[in-house]
Amino acid sequence: MKKLFAIWHWQKRFSQTPEGSRLAVEDSLIDALYELGKHFDVHFIAISQETPKTFRDETHAITYTFVHDTKALVAHVQAEKPDILLLNHHSQPYDDLIDVLTASATTSLIYYSAAIHLQPFDLFRFKFRHGLHARPVSKHFQAIDFHITHHAYQKNELIEQAFIPAERIFVAPKSANLQQYFPIPNTEKKWDAIYPGRSREGYLKRPELAIRATAKANMTLYMPGSNLKKIYPHVTPSNEWINAENLNKAYNASRVLLITTNYREMGPRVIPEAMACNIPVVCC
Repeated sequence: MKKLFAIWHWQKRFSQTPEGSRLAVEDSLIDALYELGKHFDVHFIAISQETPKTFRDETHAITYTFVHDTKALVAHVQAEKPDILLLNHHSQPYDDLIDVLTASATTSLIYYSAAIHLQPFDLFRFKFRHGLHARPVSKHFQAIDFHITHHAYQKNELIEQAFIPAERIFVAPKSANLQQYFPIPNTEKKWDAIYPGRSREGYLKRPELAIRATAKANMTLYMPGSNLKKIYPHVTPSNEWINAENLNKAYNASRVLLITTNYREMGPRVIPEAMACNIPVVCC
């Protein structure tokens, strides 16, 4: 069986739960790894400043490896020689890793791509984080064997801005797991609106717009996963990253899904999840 490494760069520290440390892996990656595990020997490689003693299983008992930095990741990949490397789009730039891998033709590269279009303020933030000479569109995009995107718009970006041949790009729209998200009959409506996801105050997700809109409309708002700096009387926050079962209950206990994100997410997964629970969706 061929060996597939899925790289997760995003989380540096773990959330602690009674069941153990929790790695905030996206549902889309979890579902993909579960399906890929039927055909490949799947290893989940996470770059983290911590190595948990106990780990809450969120990816169906897939093999885990934790490394502390990119240098250690490169060394691990070189030693293990996986057949396929799946690079997740939430990660930091992969240029160092791809530089090493492209010297050998033994590993196929699959990139789970995010949107690469940047508004002026987005470009400023990117340059501030990565340096004035950093390129938003990596020179290594051409070295990737296949790209997976969520939307045809992303595919067009890769074709027009990174000059990737169309036959190397696959569009896989986000969908909801209907075994996890579904209508619960006779559920009492506790909130007028729900704003799920990374509901921290900030530029990209713009939760403050949801807070202001619901306040002006005299509506109640539930924000699971939030870490608000202020107290809002009409907002019910939840500091914990809730699981799919409790999120499904929260959808059913809300009258509408409210999305106020400020960047091109290309259809966040919460939209099909809410629709699966038969609640309407409002976006701006």
